[in-house]
Amino acid sequence: SDSEREYYFPGGVEDTVAIELKYFADAIRSGGKPEVDAVEGMRSEAICMAVYESGWFGRPVTIEEIENCELEGYQKEINDKLGIGN
Repeated sequence: SDSEREYYFPGGVEDTVAIELKYFADAIRSGGKPEVDAVEGMRSEAICMAVYESGWFGRPVTIEEIENCELEGYQKEINDKLGIGN
């Protein structure tokens, strides 16, 4: 429907990052809760990083290991090249 299209693509915008930023700004303006909060976003990223680190270390890596910054193999190479990290 037109209302669904406007909800998912406000103003005809189809750039997903722009849409997420709009939803976030709307939540700030209205005092509402964003669709995905910081904790949920961090947890989602930790899941992705656990997959990368698991491949790097050749063993299962837990989400908790990532969230607690207990290991860094795959990401360390990137951080070193960028001059960031510990």
